[in-house]
Amino acid sequence: MAEVGAPGLGWLDLVVLLGVLVAVTVIADRLAGRAQGARDFFLGGRRLPWYAVSASIIATEISAVTFISLPSVVYRPGGDLTYLQIVLAYGVSRCLVAWLLVPRYLEREVFSPYEYLGTVLGRGARRTATGLFLFGGVLAQGARVYLTALILQVLLGPQLEWVRQLTGLPTLLTATLMVVAVALLWTLLGGIATVIWTDALLSLLLVVGLIVSLVALTAKLPGDWVTTLQAAGEAGKLRLLEPQPSWTAPYTLLAALLGATVGGVGAFGTDQLVAQRLFCCRSVREARWAMVASFAGIVITAMVMLLGLGLWRYSASAEWAAAGSATAASIAAQPDRVFPVFILWDLPAGLRALVIAGALGAAVSSLDSILTALAQGTLSLLGDREASSSTDATDSSDGTDDAVHAVDGDETGAAEASTGGDGHLGNARTWVVLWAVVLGAVGMSMAPLAVRYRAILDLALAMAGLTGGALLAGVLLAVFGGRDRRRGAVRGARYRFAAPLSALVLIGVVAHSLAAQVFIALLGAALIAWRISVSRRGALVDGLVLAVGAVGALALSRWGLSEAGAPLAWPWYVPLGAAVTALAVWAMRLDPRQGTA
Repeated sequence: MAEVGAPGLGWLDLVVLLGVLVAVTVIADRLAGRAQGARDFFLGGRRLPWYAVSASIIATEISAVTFISLPSVVYRPGGDLTYLQIVLAYGVSRCLVAWLLVPRYLEREVFSPYEYLGTVLGRGARRTATGLFLFGGVLAQGARVYLTALILQVLLGPQLEWVRQLTGLPTLLTATLMVVAVALLWTLLGGIATVIWTDALLSLLLVVGLIVSLVALTAKLPGDWVTTLQAAGEAGKLRLLEPQPSWTAPYTLLAALLGATVGGVGAFGTDQLVAQRLFCCRSVREARWAMVASFAGIVITAMVMLLGLGLWRYSASAEWAAAGSATAASIAAQPDRVFPVFILWDLPAGLRALVIAGALGAAVSSLDSILTALAQGTLSLLGDREASSSTDATDSSDGTDDAVHAVDGDETGAAEASTGGDGHLGNARTWVVLWAVVLGAVGMSMAPLAVRYRAILDLALAMAGLTGGALLAGVLLAVFGGRDRRRGAVRGARYRFAAPLSALVLIGVVAHSLAAQVFIALLGAALIAWRISVSRRGALVDGLVLAVGAVGALALSRWGLSEAGAPLAWPWYVPLGAAVTALAVWAMRLDPRQGTA
């Protein structure tokens, strides 16, 4: 390992890297074909093979966060293999999604879980769920943009510094622009079909990069892998299960069995980032195959964790020690850099470019996916408002009758509302560009949040959990709420307020500052005012429910600032959010002046 001042990528690396990315782009574009309308852009014409969809799910799930940050979770002091508990629990989640949700989704011509939700709970619930997805998706992927930019700062240090001297742009900003630009290009080429084929190819590239890294690391180890594993066992790094229950530790057996299993259903079944791929399959059977087969990604996760063990062992070698204090200090200050530093200074020219291509591919595979999902969600909101403007103008006193009509409308017009019709492909691409700008801006602002988490892996998963529980609760209300339209419409009317309340409580769990408390108080007051403005019937009970939730969120935020306060581990975010949503919907139904629902 060389000193930190060593040069960055050479010209051979840059040529290989550019060649690989161009080849992936051309091949994926040929396989995907051109999108002829919004249905092709967002659903791939529902003609994509299950194995491509499954590989795409794997690439999106792995992302740069797992590929780059997970080795540091094992490498750092106290690190071990307990994260695998979470991954194993996700296998159960995939089966639940495949058998419970996939048939419901594909029986209708809908573009997202939130449109399916709308066919049962009404347009208002659909708008709320879509809005929450946009909010949570931007936060979660913003963390991934931030991590990828940090990677590029290490890998392309001299090149980014040259750009800074030439333009005055900070290196982090230039790195962010590069990541967003590549994701934007792949998304605009052909929509979700190009995204899926690109991700499928990138998943193969990711595996190649991991194999190259493991082979190169083997030559650097003091001893062999047998002695490495023996040393890791003695240091406690081979621990797989953590039976001790804890609300604040993320990688415990209880957090995996309950928290991660429930959270995985949300991540794979109700988050449009992944769920949009299931809508592209030819049939329910193929969509199920795609979801279940994606569990093969656990092999990649295991390889990444093995790499972390190897890096830990290598760090004890004389060669690592000879690298100097600057390198050690750089990694100690930000352990997420350990794998990028190894790539840059320990892999030979040319091969290092393949690994970097795999890392960038892992990053972009989730970013291009979220761009199509965000664009579809935005068009769903805009198209839905246009389609329902006449209905909204004739609200009944409690909103229930209107919600019933909204359910009827969503059942027949969800696809049109979600895209603005096939003639609005240009609008879809415009929103892709706009959301790319937003993602870049959010990524640039993630640094203050990152210091609150042990690894950026935890940051990204935590951000997704802020709204994941409310989305999961909404879909489950639609799936298991029965077929009575009026009952579904009433639940949907309550869900419009319960879901934002859930996100508010999670913000209280995560954010412990005066600014966060002011935000919670203002949003809580706005929710209550909104509820009163909709209808005075039942406003007392519903307002009380919302007030109790907002006060609870404030209390959680203030408690986090106290000496006794400890952050709730991220695997519990989705179960907590779903429970708050369901409880609020149930409590709001108790007002006798509104009848039963």
